[in-house]
Amino acid sequence: MRRTHCYIAVLALALGAGSVVPAQQPAPDVILSNGKIITVDERFSLAQAVAIRGDRIVAVGSDAEVAKLATPATRRIDLRGRAVIPGLIDNHMHLTRAGTTWQWEVRWDGIGSRAAALEKLRARAKTVQPGEWIYNLGGWAIEQFADDPRPFTREELDKVVPNNPVFLQASYYEAYLNSRGLQAMGIDDKTPTNDWVVRDSSGHPTGRITEAGFRGMVGKLPQAAPAAVEASTLGMIRDLNRAGLTAFGVAGCDADLIGLYKKWQRKTNSTFGPTASTASASATPRNRSRRRSRALPR
Repeated sequence: MRRTHCYIAVLALALGAGSVVPAQQPAPDVILSNGKIITVDERFSLAQAVAIRGDRIVAVGSDAEVAKLATPATRRIDLRGRAVIPGLIDNHMHLTRAGTTWQWEVRWDGIGSRAAALEKLRARAKTVQPGEWIYNLGGWAIEQFADDPRPFTREELDKVVPNNPVFLQASYYEAYLNSRGLQAMGIDDKTPTNDWVVRDSSGHPTGRITEAGFRGMVGKLPQAAPAAVEASTLGMIRDLNRAGLTAFGVAGCDADLIGLYKKWQRKTNSTFGPTASTASASATPRNRSRRRSRALPR
């Protein structure tokens, strides 16, 4: 078996604890000061201020040092003691696939209560036509709902969204469907007989599908047109950047989707671009290491 992994860095800003740039350099657009700048350099040193020009960090140092670089046009932000960290890296993320659906998913990232999560489903149902899918594909776990971490039931989802099929993927281990969702997937009291359909004592499907079965269902959800996928992926990247994520290791790289990232890199001269590593299940550690970090054609 052969796996392909790709690595995508998005707007990665390198924090260095070096000296301030010379005064003749163009002035920074933004200066963050009065903070705790965590550089993560060799000494894990801390600084008070950082200067940014475009999408690059141009100086890190004390408040007084960095302030010398400012001009009247430089925006100044007082951090009031708050911390600034380098961009976070997620080394295993299904990024390219997520971009194809992000815009249409009911995202539950950071939702701490079951009631709030269900309310988001109810709100989405008001914006789509009856019969349209309402879904999400991971990014949450049932345990995050502090008020009620029990598995969702078909009946519960039917009350919230009675006129649309619902598919809710919890992380990468199970999914929950309402009655219309089960019907659309061909699941009823008799079929299929697979044990990945969780049933009650009377044999009725509860709406809960275990890992062995739900992955094949994802491909039956509506697919977006290529132009829409591009807009959805850009929106996803902006959301991830807001959360502090700037680089991603992607398990499984679709060549067509990776082409989007390469196109954006060429058009915008951005700091992100795809690389890939491949590994065979039978490969030795030495052979696998030789294949790692192989750049994709540009």
